[in-house]
Amino acid sequence: MTTTLYLASLWGPIIIAVGVGVFVSRSYYIRIYRELEKDALSVLTFGMVAMAAGIIQVSVHNVWGNLPEVIVSLLGWGLLIKGTAFIVVPKLVDMSGDWAADSKLISVVGGFMLLVGAYLIWGFITYLNFFGPVESREELGTVGYVVMSAILLGVGVMMWLLSSGKLPAYIIEEDDETQG
Repeated sequence: MTTTLYLASLWGPIIIAVGVGVFVSRSYYIRIYRELEKDALSVLTFGMVAMAAGIIQVSVHNVWGNLPEVIVSLLGWGLLIKGTAFIVVPKLVDMSGDWAADSKLISVVGGFMLLVGAYLIWGFITYLNFFGPVESREELGTVGYVVMSAILLGVGVMMWLLSSGKLPAYIIEEDDETQG
């Protein structure tokens, strides 16, 4: 479980940051994808790095016990499969990426990323608070647990507001897409 906690503490913040970025700067992420698909060397390099990172994670963590272990294992396998696809079938990846960029799927993926990232972080904190070594429980305490839960609740509310178009960043984002 220690490896799962370590990898969850790495994946969680990254996934949340990208999930928030997808909502706040959707056109930026679409532009990144569009620029990436134009440069074959970048696609190959991304594929090799993703495949190597996936192989490393799968070789270190391929555990299918509880939900956090399954999520972390799926992230490693997903990275390995995505990297392999970028190397072996880049045109298929490009076509599916075009379809995703042109559909409303980006918001769904962004929301899913926020939920998974929040779960990994919350699960990590919860585990340390209730089941971890005594030293870590004393550092976090009840107040820390309540604060972390409030932050994650705030992330959920922000995700809902962004997806429903009630925050200015989403409105500005839509304006950027129409101009570009």
